[in-house]
Amino acid sequence: MRATVRARSYIFQRKPAGKQVRVTIGDCASWGIDQARAEAKRLSILIDQGIDPRQEKAERLRALDSSWREQERATVALATVWEAYTAARAQDWSEAHRRDHEQAMTAPGWQIDRKRNTKAGRSIRYGICASRN
Repeated sequence: MRATVRARSYIFQRKPAGKQVRVTIGDCASWGIDQARAEAKRLSILIDQGIDPRQEKAERLRALDSSWREQERATVALATVWEAYTAARAQDWSEAHRRDHEQAMTAPGWQIDRKRNTKAGRSIRYGICASRN
């Protein structure tokens, strides 16, 4: 255990092949002594196998980060992508072209007047990219 002014934490330290390896296991408030010992034993086994625990942790975090990014990519909504697309290109478009893009993403239920058919009154018009659920 290492205690500083700011915190107390469990530290694993070994010197394989003449090079110092120091890894912080965790805060003493979060880790019990038995858990910290078990983690230190796991880290010692990794070093005995020739694996640097710091690299192993970095690879594990990279894999976790890439899975989070992949999950984010899979859950991006069409409206979010559409807004970014139109914002990036709108300065090159004419007013009519920009309006056409806005109408394409009009949500269901946008009401328009039909001038020719006064009996029908107002009707529902969907944008071509809008969901029709």
